[in-house]
Amino acid sequence: MAKVSAVHYTSKKYAGEGEPIYPIMIRVSHRSSKKYFKVGDETYNVTERQWDNKARELKKDKRINANHIEQNFFILEQVNKLIEIIKDFEKNNIAWTLNLLEKKYYG
Repeated sequence: MAKVSAVHYTSKKYAGEGEPIYPIMIRVSHRSSKKYFKVGDETYNVTERQWDNKARELKKDKRINANHIEQNFFILEQVNKLIEIIKDFEKNNIAWTLNLLEKKYYG
């Protein structure tokens, strides 16, 4: 089974107001390869202080993340969507690749 998790992708940096911001992405690791899937739009580009690396979600602090409940729910939905696609591939004995997963995910 592949490993799927939400990450704060600090390799891609955008200019923010004062602090740099980075996108939240979903990392899928499969057979020693990795692929990253963008989560949402630019509202999912956040600073390092807004992201909880341990919990792999936005920090639950309304002072820095006003919509953290809705955004964390959306992130979890996207992670679960990828997991369900992978489970479907495995259930149907499809020898899938990360590129095939990408096509199915973006549909």
